[in-house]
Amino acid sequence: MPAFFSGISFWSLILLIAGVGFLVGEIFHPGFGLPGILGILALGLDILISARTFAQGLLMTAIAAVIVLVIFLIGASLFSAGKLPKKLVLQDENGSVEGFVSGDGEGAKEGDAGRALTVLRPSGIAEIGGKRLDVVTRGEFIPEGEALRVEAVEGSRIIVAAASAGE
Repeated sequence: MPAFFSGISFWSLILLIAGVGFLVGEIFHPGFGLPGILGILALGLDILISARTFAQGLLMTAIAAVIVLVIFLIGASLFSAGKLPKKLVLQDENGSVEGFVSGDGEGAKEGDAGRALTVLRPSGIAEIGGKRLDVVTRGEFIPEGEALRVEAVEGSRIIVAAASAGE
């Protein structure tokens, strides 16, 4: 078997190492960008310039595939064990201390009255308590200018109905 690899040049080995290195870099800095493309090109060029026979090219392709598969399996095991690099896992939280607050219905309460500023089919904009708010209906169509009442507030979702519907 050593005679099989005797014709592999220094440049072929460099291209193989560079190709795998670029692909590993792409794994740890996601996004199919320049490192991934360079890695694929380096491996392809390596196989093209160093394979003297079709069988040798297939063997080199299989070796490269096994190397990439092993690296993928190592990454998958790190992922399942929760040992990924900090860059790959979102660590920050945006809370009220930092000034980020998810909508809480913008002060609208169940039973508040308002008016549809746009057609609600089923979502649109309404004026409730003097504020322009995004609202939804339970599926019914409400024309612009119609009187509304707030049926429920679920987090940032304000559910409204025509005022005449509940009377």
